[in-house]
Amino acid sequence: MDRFLLDDEVRTRLDLVSGSTNYSIVLRNSEHFARYIFGGRWISTQLLPGEAIHDMFAHNMPQSASALINTVLPCELERLSVIKPMYKLQKSFVDYEKGNSSTDLNREDAFNILMLGPTGCGKSHLINLLFNKTVAKSAARVRSVTEHVTIYSGIANIYREPRFVNLIDTIGFCDTQLTPTQVQRMIRESVKNNFIYLDKIVFLCSGRIEPGHKSAIQKFMEWFKYHAYGNNFVLVYGRCDGLSQEDRQQGIMDACSVLGFTSNQQRIIKPDLVPSRVLSDEKEIQIISFQIATAFPPGAPYSAISTDLYALVDAVFTPYYAAGEPVRIPARKEECLIL
Repeated sequence: MDRFLLDDEVRTRLDLVSGSTNYSIVLRNSEHFARYIFGGRWISTQLLPGEAIHDMFAHNMPQSASALINTVLPCELERLSVIKPMYKLQKSFVDYEKGNSSTDLNREDAFNILMLGPTGCGKSHLINLLFNKTVAKSAARVRSVTEHVTIYSGIANIYREPRFVNLIDTIGFCDTQLTPTQVQRMIRESVKNNFIYLDKIVFLCSGRIEPGHKSAIQKFMEWFKYHAYGNNFVLVYGRCDGLSQEDRQQGIMDACSVLGFTSNQQRIIKPDLVPSRVLSDEKEIQIISFQIATAFPPGAPYSAISTDLYALVDAVFTPYYAAGEPVRIPARKEECLIL
């Protein structure tokens, strides 16, 4: 039995669930309640794929219902958060749209981006930068701030056409409340239930890549068939604050070597179609790299992070085409056996 501090956050969560009704084995069971009181997560490991309860019920549920498993808090437990602009005088690349439905998520024309990385690597902070709003909770902690697989939606101009975008924020690897296997299974199930295709998979890492982080990243590379869809993968080597350009490049090269990433770039034929031109047309971009080193220190002025932000936007939002057709990663069993 785990012991934990009865602090103000725990007391608040206890008050919120006291007297709750509408018990559901799949969506509102006792493990959901216990984990929510303990750490704020509405998660039941008994509902992970392969577990008896999951396999008993999930396959007989409609897609719209199974997509809710281990993903969202009951609406009565949702607490309003104030969304603030990060840089008031600057444009956002993605215009935030509050809330999303299963219809929005399953749109075949949506541009879907999966963000993956260790706890505390800055996934939520990068999502906030792309929206230029504090849509996601962000902090450097041992325990993952992202409590569920969370989907943030909006509209972005991709190749000068407005596209519906889903940015998928995930629980960090090596989370202190869940085992690495549980985290991986939860992410896979959420992607499978909510999306038909993924357009980009973005891995974030920084500093020395620990063996557990390497193992988790390579597992996802295997599941999502990096060998076949390598041009749909982006590697971001972050927290390069204060490093010289030479040291930054060495860091990303070392990360590629450790993880087995092949360095790839895309030459731009039509510079006016470069995604970051939406934010600034001052700089001509001729080559886009999909392995980048970045520094986004909290509170930094826009001038200090703009170059790295433009590189991030270009790497993440440049679609990959082959023979004139967009290449997308299938995310469902019926489309591909990776899940």
